[in-house]
Amino acid sequence: MKGYDKNGCLTPIILLIIGIVCLIIGLEFDIPMIKCLSYMFPAYAGAMYTELTKGEKWSWKRHAPYILIALITSVVVSYIFYGRVW
Repeated sequence: MKGYDKNGCLTPIILLIIGIVCLIIGLEFDIPMIKCLSYMFPAYAGAMYTELTKGEKWSWKRHAPYILIALITSVVVSYIFYGRVW
């Protein structure tokens, strides 16, 4: 019986920790963009975990749009909700 290969299992956990740290910093210093960006880290961690468990190689061409969309969305949402970005 072949064991389950947990390739890339630590990467999403690290991204979730980064998201929690960003949320704490955003709440402590009242920075809306970092608060909104911290909510998007779990979604990106899930996308990265799915790709790593399928055995696909991580590429900038695939993940650059994810990162840019997350940044643009966090700027727009923080401006709409809080009236400011910083």
